[in-house]
Amino acid sequence: MGNNPLASVTSVRIGVRAASRLTLRTTPVEKKSDIVHHQETPAPQCLRHSARLCRFLLLAVSGDRCHAGQYWCALIFDLHSHTTCSDGALTPRELVSRAAEKNVDTLAITDHDTVEAFCDVPVIDGPLHLIAGIEFSTHWEHTGIHVLGLNIDLYSDAIRSGTKFQTDARLERARRIGQNLEKQGIENAFEGASALSGGSYIGRPHFARYLINTGTAASMEVAFKKYLGAGKAGDVREHWAELPQIIQWIREANGIPVLAHPLKYKLTRTKLKRLVDGFIHAGGQGIEVVSGQQLPQHTLDMAMLCEEKGLLASCGSDFHMPGPWNELGVFAPLPDHVIPVWDRF
Repeated sequence: MGNNPLASVTSVRIGVRAASRLTLRTTPVEKKSDIVHHQETPAPQCLRHSARLCRFLLLAVSGDRCHAGQYWCALIFDLHSHTTCSDGALTPRELVSRAAEKNVDTLAITDHDTVEAFCDVPVIDGPLHLIAGIEFSTHWEHTGIHVLGLNIDLYSDAIRSGTKFQTDARLERARRIGQNLEKQGIENAFEGASALSGGSYIGRPHFARYLINTGTAASMEVAFKKYLGAGKAGDVREHWAELPQIIQWIREANGIPVLAHPLKYKLTRTKLKRLVDGFIHAGGQGIEVVSGQQLPQHTLDMAMLCEEKGLLASCGSDFHMPGPWNELGVFAPLPDHVIPVWDRF
């Protein structure tokens, strides 16, 4: 609570508030339940990000009576992050620790096509809330897209089936990339990338690291430009599950399907709307309105699309590694007029 003079008093979280109103009460109350009988006044403009505000009841004990006041605190929901179980740089334990350091209140781990990270998360001793998630890969009209599954049942048959299908598809793709690189005189690329991955997830970043380690490429940028980018040896089409199947897996696992970072697909406005319509038709329920550090106009644009299509709004850093661009919890708040996806958690 920073420099708030009430920081030393006991704080009890009483829930997320949907309306952007600030409640003030200065008269004594006999018990905490009395706090519901009060008059409301508008919140300051700087605090009217209702989707990210939580009300705290501050109780200052004086003798046998309580004096109650209200304190508004902006909560950070980061619902898109990755670990070493897919293409992230931090282990699940390191990610959770960093999220706590960055004052993230609710974190979703959403590794690509796997939930292995949840086998290694520590017992959280503190205010951080962890949401079970996944980021499924699929395609739409020859464009690769990603769908987040938030608040899923990790032990559901649907998630087990989905992750197995995607893992098999990714493994086959990795083998084909290795074969293509071998034809260009780069030996043992598949084995090298597999060793660097440390698990069942093998992606092009692992091949890039192998190329750097063997002196074949000087940097990640060079590795993708010469070997792994569009039209190169690593440009192997994935055989992911279809979009309706992806959404079905998520919903059968009691999760919420969210279209991830829609602006990254570089679609025209007309195509983006068709993608969103197809996503909704297949059972999609949310869209990532805020993805990392994006332009304010992009946030407003995605919020308008979200509201127009009647979708839930999500936000996240899409964190992969420590750095200035996609740091945990560092992104704009959701606009007021959208419905946050965590309202359905």
